[in-house]
Amino acid sequence: MKIEKMVVGIDFSAQSELAVEHSVDIARHLGAEIVLVHVCPIAEPPEYVTKETQWHRFMRKQLADNRDRLERLRASLRGQGFEISHVVIDEMPDAGLIQCAEELPAELVVVGTRGHSGLDRLLLGNVAERVLRHNKKTTLVVRGEFRPSGGYRRILVATDFSAAAESALDLATGLVAREGLIDLRHFWHTPVFGPTPDPDEMRQQMESSTSGRAAVLLDRYDNSDRYQLKFAANHGNPKREILQLLDQGAYELVVMGSHGRKGLTRWLVGSVAEAIARHAPCSVAVVKTLAAQL
Repeated sequence: MKIEKMVVGIDFSAQSELAVEHSVDIARHLGAEIVLVHVCPIAEPPEYVTKETQWHRFMRKQLADNRDRLERLRASLRGQGFEISHVVIDEMPDAGLIQCAEELPAELVVVGTRGHSGLDRLLLGNVAERVLRHNKKTTLVVRGEFRPSGGYRRILVATDFSAAAESALDLATGLVAREGLIDLRHFWHTPVFGPTPDPDEMRQQMESSTSGRAAVLLDRYDNSDRYQLKFAANHGNPKREILQLLDQGAYELVVMGSHGRKGLTRWLVGSVAEAIARHAPCSVAVVKTLAAQL
């Protein structure tokens, strides 16, 4: 998956500054272009206010200050081997970022979010949550203390062997640091409904099926001269198993595919990718493919 241009949401918070750091490293690593985007909805005064007021002066000053801060940020990042530009958009933040990515077009949207412990961990943040949910492009939610330098050293890629999951693996091969590790994992569990299968027989069938599929991916994406790629299959609930792995603190990034389900299907089936992005202690990249829409 080629990343040539990325949109980075900027609200001048510490979280968005970390998103910029990740974006800069990706830009250096892949030769991609960065577009810094500050989305600031300009509130209109009541209709009965027809002449110049303190309201108008305040809004103009706020907009000018934001433009100036964004320009200074762009200037501080110039001359580092990648193209960088900036734009201020009068829109709601999530809608503005998504629209900007569509119109440019950009392959990646990068957003910051809150911390990863206690109550903070349960709060992905309204903007990041909505961007992740509605963005049709790949979304990188930046979180945690890790600062990348030359790529991510340890990446977890969850696969169900779908096209979306393979796109996630393809993205990981572009983001991994030299001599880094891509840990490709498949998670399976017994059916909730219907007759209970024989555990040993089902395990043998799953191991046989997954090993064959994994061999194809390992052969296709193996690049031992630049990174290490390994595969393992885990029995258990995917969301729980992934979060347990991430809680061990060994990974700097998790990359997942999402089928982009819409409407009723989405709410019934849910999204493991969104759940991981909401609770993970590290950064999460979600590669979106629209496989089912209602």
